[in-house]
Amino acid sequence: MPLIPLSLYEKIKEDLAQIEDAMASKVGSGRSWRTLRARYSVLLPEVRTHITETEKMYQMGSEGDYRLELSQLREMLFAYLEAHSIKD
Repeated sequence: MPLIPLSLYEKIKEDLAQIEDAMASKVGSGRSWRTLRARYSVLLPEVRTHITETEKMYQMGSEGDYRLELSQLREMLFAYLEAHSIKD
């Protein structure tokens, strides 16, 4: 089983909590998605191949709903943690 540093494991756990909070409402989900997408495109470049971004329809004064993308990221991160052990 591949090893990951403890610091990465802890960051993923923090981000999973952030994802749960962001999924409670579409308001702010876009900001969370953009932040996490940027982070994981560097930390785990394969993320982009596992997550499908959907087209967003915006109404005047509203933002897109990125909870689907956040849900996909959450599942990918859970799978990543299951497939890796923590390096001591």
